[in-house]
Amino acid sequence: MGKTICEEKRHLLETYQTATRAYADGVEKLRRQRGTIDKPEYDALYRITDELHAGVTEAREKLNVHVGLHGC
Repeated sequence: MGKTICEEKRHLLETYQTATRAYADGVEKLRRQRGTIDKPEYDALYRITDELHAGVTEAREKLNVHVGLHGC
């Protein structure tokens, strides 16, 4: 019989998954735009992508803390 997942962990996993998808999309957009837009626009897009990466890191840390404390 498998372990059931608690609702908080399910929510944190969904948040992490959403964050990783947004980051991957941001990286892809950044890659496609490289060399086709002005440097200030590229730099702005890079900052957005960097913020998305920070969101992934935060979501992963919250998930890890929950698992460590809750043991699920």
